[in-house]
Amino acid sequence: MSIDERLLDEIRYSKGFEDFSKEPTEYLQFLQWVKDFICITKQLNRMPNRWYMQLFYINLVGLFDVILNKSSIHASNDSYAIHVKQCVNDMLTILTDDEYLFITYKRHCAAHPLQNKYDLFDSLGNKKDKTKCLKIRGVEKIYSVEDMIRAIDRNLAIYDNNEMLFDAELLRKLTPFILKLQNGIYKRFLEIAKSLDLAYSSPQIFATLNQIMLA
Repeated sequence: MSIDERLLDEIRYSKGFEDFSKEPTEYLQFLQWVKDFICITKQLNRMPNRWYMQLFYINLVGLFDVILNKSSIHASNDSYAIHVKQCVNDMLTILTDDEYLFITYKRHCAAHPLQNKYDLFDSLGNKKDKTKCLKIRGVEKIYSVEDMIRAIDRNLAIYDNNEMLFDAELLRKLTPFILKLQNGIYKRFLEIAKSLDLAYSSPQIFATLNQIMLA
């Protein structure tokens, strides 16, 4: 661990941060991750790219999972966290169940060298080896593996078995909401950095994060 990382770790446990469950380091990581996702989306809208699209699916499902399941963010009353939750809820509202299932499938394909099984859950969300169900969208809905396969087939049929056409349509639908994530992100970063005296206590980290937030 570098000196700067140790300093930031000390800040996390000594000063705390009331607006984000006393986890300022985690909050800064969250802001950086959201900004990276915005940049990937912008790049894909300028020029389609298969590898960036894989990152897009990984980050999109990651964002959904964090907002739905990460308690410190899901329950946060922080102004920017509330803004992100609203953007995510808007995206989930316009996606059909078939599209969501297909997005989950695309994320698995992008994130795993071998995708030959899914984690299976019972109706209460407990992991079971012999229960043929796939849990998505937090704990709200349970789908069987057969439902997943049918959803994949339906999506492929709509786009003539051309996944790139699905990619393009998904970008068209979600980009306006993803770009809204930029609203207030730099201001929020500066507020947190100031509260932590980050420019003084860890100038390298501050400079790097500041560059990322301005991208």
